[in-house]
Amino acid sequence: MDPLLDLINLLRPRATLWGGIDGVGRWGVSFRPRNDLLFCWLEQGECLLTQPSPLPPIRLAPSDFLLIRATVPFALTTDAAIEPMDSETVTAATNDPRIRIGSGGGPISTLHAGKF
Repeated sequence: MDPLLDLINLLRPRATLWGGIDGVGRWGVSFRPRNDLLFCWLEQGECLLTQPSPLPPIRLAPSDFLLIRATVPFALTTDAAIEPMDSETVTAATNDPRIRIGSGGGPISTLHAGKF
């Protein structure tokens, strides 16, 4: 038995797939605090999950699944030194739930995200 899976089944969540990130080269996207349970699946590429100190960055690799209670700001980025772009500003400007971001050539990262 998996206690986490049992708990999720009891809650009967309904997920909404709302968008994602298509990143090329160096990129970063920040997310404001909100009272949501968010998920993200990294299809290809790599990125870091960064949160306010003292928490160290967490490296995400292909097929990783992230479940995060977004009560504090966080960012997904290829480099912790990059100043990330605000996700709400980017999606409002493009009217597209998929964020296409990055500069130059380099590795491609594809993430799919949503909330419960």
